[in-house]
Amino acid sequence: MKKFRKTIVFVIIGLFIGSGFLSTSGDKIIKLSNNNDQLDQYYEGQGESYTGVFTGDYLAQSFKPTLNILTRLEIFLKNTCTFEDNIEISIRCSIDGDDITSLSLPTQDILSGKNWVEFDLPDIPLIPENEYYIVYTPGEFFDDPSDIITWRNSNHPDYQRGSKWVYNEDGTWEEETNGDRWFKTYGYNNEEPSIPDIDGAIDGKTGEEYSYTFISNDPEEDDISYMIDWGDESTIEWSEYIPSNEEYIISHSWSEENTYTIRGKAKDIYGFETEWATLEVTMPLQIPNNQVQSNIKPGTIFTKWTGENGLHLPTLLGDLIIFIQHNMIVTSQIEDIDEAEFILYDTIGNMVESNIVTSSNEIYSYNFGRPGIGFYKITIKGIKNNDIVSTTNFESILSLST
Repeated sequence: MKKFRKTIVFVIIGLFIGSGFLSTSGDKIIKLSNNNDQLDQYYEGQGESYTGVFTGDYLAQSFKPTLNILTRLEIFLKNTCTFEDNIEISIRCSIDGDDITSLSLPTQDILSGKNWVEFDLPDIPLIPENEYYIVYTPGEFFDDPSDIITWRNSNHPDYQRGSKWVYNEDGTWEEETNGDRWFKTYGYNNEEPSIPDIDGAIDGKTGEEYSYTFISNDPEEDDISYMIDWGDESTIEWSEYIPSNEEYIISHSWSEENTYTIRGKAKDIYGFETEWATLEVTMPLQIPNNQVQSNIKPGTIFTKWTGENGLHLPTLLGDLIIFIQHNMIVTSQIEDIDEAEFILYDTIGNMVESNIVTSSNEIYSYNFGRPGIGFYKITIKGIKNNDIVSTTNFESILSLST
C-alpha cells in the first residue's frame, strides 16, 4: 500500500501551547521523583494534526540538547491500533546514520487515544548544541490508515532548535519546514571523574614488580575505568570498570635503569575522561650525592703526617688520590642504608679485597691496609633490604705504601 503520512490530518484547535528548551540556568526545571533528570528540549506547538506511516517507512524530529546525557523522551501519539505489534523510537547523530540508542514498545502498552508516551531509553552521552534525531519506526503490520499509531504535529515552525523529517519513497529523507512534532527530552549534565591519585614506590630495582594504586571519584558515582602509561612504551588502554572511589591496584616492573613517569587517567561509563595524573619513579633507587660523604676525594694526598683525612690539594693533584706510606683507610657517611660494602680493585679491574661493614651512626669505615705500590679503584656500595641502593666510585688512586 502507499504511504499516507500526510493524509491523516485532524485540525482540532488553533491554540499556541509552547516550544523551546530548558537548561540549568532557565526559569523552569522539572525534577522528576523517579528519575534524577530534568526536562531539556520540548515542543508543544499550535494546532493539532497527526502523521502516521506504514511498515517500512519512518518519521523523525531533530533537536539540539543543552544537557550532555539523554535519559528518556516522550512523544505525543494517537493510538487507534487494534492489533499487537511494536513501534520503535531511536536516536541518531545524523538523519540517515546508525541508531546510537533505541527502544521498542508494544502497541498494547500504549494507551488508546491521544497521550504522551514515555520511552525510557538507555542513558547516552550527547554533545550539547549538536543536532540529533528522534526516529519513529512502525511495526511489521502497519498497513491500514484507520488502524495505526500517529505522531502529533504542529503546522507552525515554532521550535527553533530542530525540524521534522519524513522518509520518501525513493529512500531519502526530506526536511519539512511547516512545523514540528510534539516531543520532550530529559537528561542531566554529567561531570567527569576526579583526576586519579597514584600511590606506590618511587624508587626500586629493575626487573622487580611494584604495586601501584589508582583511585578516582565520580560525582554521579558512575563506575570508572583507568588508562595507564608506564613510561616505558607499555600501557593499559582501559581497565575493567570498577565502582567509583574504589582502589585499582596493578603491578609493573621496568627492565632498564632510568627515570620513568607513570601517567594515569580515569573515565566514567559515558566516556567522560579526566586529565592525566603523574608519578615519577627511578630505577634503581639512588641516594643523592649529597648524602654520601667520604674522607677520600679527588685531589687528596695521604701521608704519615697528614692523618686520616689527608691534605686536599685539587689544584695540584687534579683527580689523583695518593697514599704515601699510609694505610688506605676509607670512611664514608651514608644515610638510610643497612650496611656498606667496600671493594678494592687493581689497575686492570681485578677485585683485590671486599668487605661489608655495618654501623649504628651512618658512618661506615674500612681499612684496606697497604695493598702495595700501584694504581687502584675503590667502590662503596650502599645496601638496604639486600638491594644495592647507591654506588660511589673513586678512580685514580695511587698507592706508594709498602
